[in-house]
Parts: sequence; C-alpha cells; structure tokens
Amino acid sequence: MIYVNFKAQSGTPDTAEWHKWRQRGIGGSDAIIIAAAEGLVEPPSWVRHINALFFEKRGYDCFKVQTNEAMRRGTELEPIIRERFERRTGIPLMPSFGECEFNRRIRSSFDGVSFDDRITEIKGSEKCYQRALLQEIPEYYTPQLAHQFLVYHGHPDTWRPDLVGYFCAGHPELEDIATVTYNSGQLQFLARKLLAAEERFIDSLRKNVAPAGGPRFMEFIEKIEPLIREKLAAEELVLGSKQTLVQAMSEGQRVDGFQLKQVTPKPKTDWRAIIEEVGATEDEIDRYRSKPVLAFNCSRAKLLDVPLKDAIGMYHGQVKRLAEAETQLKPVQEEAKVLMSSLGLDQLVGPYFSVVTRRGTPAYKRWWTERGIDKSIIARHTTDEESESSTLEALPA
Repeated sequence: MIYVNFKAQSGTPDTAEWHKWRQRGIGGSDAIIIAAAEGLVEPPSWVRHINALFFEKRGYDCFKVQTNEAMRRGTELEPIIRERFERRTGIPLMPSFGECEFNRRIRSSFDGVSFDDRITEIKGSEKCYQRALLQEIPEYYTPQLAHQFLVYHGHPDTWRPDLVGYFCAGHPELEDIATVTYNSGQLQFLARKLLAAEERFIDSLRKNVAPAGGPRFMEFIEKIEPLIREKLAAEELVLGSKQTLVQAMSEGQRVDGFQLKQVTPKPKTDWRAIIEEVGATEDEIDRYRSKPVLAFNCSRAKLLDVPLKDAIGMYHGQVKRLAEAETQLKPVQEEAKVLMSSLGLDQLVGPYFSVVTRRGTPAYKRWWTERGIDKSIIARHTTDEESESSTLEALPA
C-alpha cells in the first residue's frame, strides 16, 4: 500500500484536503455502492444509485454527500470504540490512509490498523452491535472490508491465507463493543469481482459516461444541474430571510405584507406501532395503498443571518426568484421521470434532489374501519405535539 498522511486522529478526518483526496478516488463506502450496482450484495435502503456516485466523483454539486446525524455520530464514536477495542484486545491501532499500489485511484481510509497489519473497521450503530454480538457482519459491509484488503494487501490472488481483520461495533449508549474476526479467505472471491467492478467504474469516470443510461443520462444531468443549483440558491435565500423575520417579529405583528402566526402541529399517529399491535401483514396494508408514483423532490434549508430591515425588502424578490426557478425546473422534472422509466431505473438520489418511485400512502382510516380496530388502540398511539412553531403568513392583498 502507498501511505498517505493526513495527520488525523480519525479514519474520517473531515478536512478539505481529505475530502478532495477521497473525491478523486474510490473509497470503502463507495465500494458498497459499486458492489450493489453489480448485484454482488443486497443493498440497504440508504445505499445510493451508482449514477449518484458517478456524478459526485465528476464534481457535480447537487450530488455531493452532506454529513448527516448518523455520520456525525459515527465519527464521534470512532475514537471511543477504538480505545475500548485496544483495552479489551491489547492491540494498538492507528488510523491510516492509503492507495492501492497497482491502481492508485482505489484508496481507503482505515479506522485502525495494527503494527502487524490487521485492519479494524469500526461501526457505531446499535444494529451493527447486535449483529456483531452474534458474530455476524452485515452482508452489505463485506464489500467495504474486501476493498480495504485490496488497498492494504494488494491483488486478491497474492493474499496470504493467514491475513485477518476485525469488524468492531460499539453500542451508541452502552459502554460495550462486540468484535467479529474475519480472514482473507472469506473475502477473496468477492474481492476479485469487486476489483473488476471498481475498474469498470473508474473507466466510466475516465470516459465521462454514466454507468447507467450512458450519454442520454449525461445530457440530461448537464441540463438539469444548473437549474437545480439555481432553485436551491433561491430557496435558501427565501428560507433564510423568512427565518430571520420569524425571529425578529413578535406574535401577531404585521410588517409589510405579512404577519407572524403561531402554529400548533396536528396530533401524530404512529401507524406502524398500531399495525404491529394488531398483527397486520404488509400484504394487508398494501391493499389500501394508492398507486406508486415517480416523484421529483428538490430542497435545501439554511439559516441566513440577515437584518430584519434588509430581509423584509429582500423577501419579496427572493420569492419571485424562487418561483421563476421552479417554473424553469418543472418541465425538466417531467423529463427526469420519463428518462428514468425508459432506462428502467427506479431511483436516483442526491443530497438535494431525488427521483424515486414512491409507494402509495395507505388509506389508514379505511383500513382500521374495515378491520374493526378498537379506537382506543389508535388513541393510545396518537400523541399531541406539545411544541409550537411560528410561521409567516401573507396578508390578503
């Protein structure tokens, strides 16, 4: 392996330099997406479409992955879990970064590597912890482990049979870890197929041809990406100045064409809990669903610190800009749905937009009426939201 130094205390340093390095190559989390696209593993719902990964690597803003709460929690837990692993096993670990010797675009950030070349992958989720207690590694993480072995140990045909690694999962709340030991023999077959798939993906990047949809998809993204960027920019300004106005105005106050209004959220019913309690099956619920639709979504929110006097003047212009951006985007949204259907693709998800096939929403009221479910069960799983929120309401002209 060719070592890369980021002087980090974590396998996810979250620095501009690290993100730039990661964006220019194929990492362990990317391997999961590539393996899923090749049918090597059954992906969980959070795994993105391979085209989303492709356009992220090509530098398209609307496909850049944004750090979410689960990712932040995992990064925070990583050093804690690593320390617990070291105390329990007596094996010191060092976060490391490197590139594959025979293809430097295949690279990896390692949560921990021992002095005798044992790789440790750290997860900070309760689900992984429960699986690790049973000495199981979730199948969808095996491409990540195989990828790490490719980077660190080279081509699968050269792996020694005694190479081992660790999958260590820590419970987010309990001060406990569970560790699964795996060996090179368990990953070798997958690694060979994964290597070929990663090299094909790298070739698609070099040729600038999307893995799914080819040139047609490239033309479509070139058209829609600037429209999405404009819509997001306009929406961000509107939401920011709106939030500033809400913070600055008092309840019921009227200012330049709008007033502040207090809103109490409606009661929320936990239908999943009711379904479980009465023992209903998914097939039964599916009979009450409306037809699935291919939906296009595009949104982003960010608080902007704008003085009230400026926000009032800016708000109206920003709303107009947003309306114009949405008007320009609308026909391309329809084109997105047609293109996805013609290519046989059921989803393309980026951080700020998605084209996905939505399952129809069940008609829950008709379901529980026809099934004769006691209303007390529904009442038990319905909560009144105590919090209140403020919103701006346009005054009549």
